[in-house]
Amino acid sequence: MSATLDDKLLSKYYDGACVIEVPGRPYPIEDIYAMEDAENHVDEAINKVLEIHASRLPGDILVFLAGQDEIDRAIDEVTRKIDPLGSAIILPLHGKLSEDEMKAAFMPMTSNAQRKIIFATNIAETSVTIDGIRYVIDSGMVKEVMWDSKRHLRILKTGYTTQSSIKQRRGRTGRTSAGKVNFNIVVDIKIHNLFFSVIIFIHMILTNHWTFVLEQKFFAFNRASLYSN
Repeated sequence: MSATLDDKLLSKYYDGACVIEVPGRPYPIEDIYAMEDAENHVDEAINKVLEIHASRLPGDILVFLAGQDEIDRAIDEVTRKIDPLGSAIILPLHGKLSEDEMKAAFMPMTSNAQRKIIFATNIAETSVTIDGIRYVIDSGMVKEVMWDSKRHLRILKTGYTTQSSIKQRRGRTGRTSAGKVNFNIVVDIKIHNLFFSVIIFIHMILTNHWTFVLEQKFFAFNRASLYSN
C-alpha cells in the first residue's frame, strides 16, 4: 500500500473498515523548518550541507533538488568548499545517469573517515533505501511538465512539490538509524499540509487536459475511417 494513502478516507469508503498500521520507520526523525524564506533554494541546500559536514557528526546526507542542472551546480560548489578536502564522497542521483553511476550512490562506505553526500531529484523519493542516510535536506522544489496558459503549450517548470512527495522524501531517513530532516519551507506542519494540498489543486487546474481530449478524438476518427472502408 502507498505510504501516502489517506487511510481514514479509505476506511470511511469501505464502511469503517479496520485499519492496521505496520510502521516502516523504526527510528525517530527530527523535523527542522527554515526560519525565513530562502532567496535561492540551491544556495540554501549547499549551505546546509556544509554546516552539517562541519559539525563532524556521523551520517550520510541526502539532498533533494529540482533537476540535473541544480545538482551539477551544487556538487561543484560543495566540492570546492568542503573542508577538509577529500572528507566526503559527493554523488549525483537522477534519471540521466547510467546504471553503474546510479549504483555508486547505494554502495556502502569503506571508511568511517568519509561521509557520503548525495544530491538527488525526485527519483530518490520512493522505494529507495540508502543505508547510512541520517540527514535529508529537502528544497521543497520539483521540476515537471506543466501547462503554460499564456503561451498555450506545455513547458518544463520548477515549482513547489506536493504533500505526498514531502512525506516520501522525509521517509528516506529513519530506516536504519535516527535521522534529521531539514525543510527549506517556513511553515509549521498544519499549514504545511494545507499548503501542499492547495498546490495539488492548482496543478490540476494548470494541466492541459485538451491534449488528451484531442488525442481521443483523433483515434476515434481513425477508427471510423477504417470501418467505413
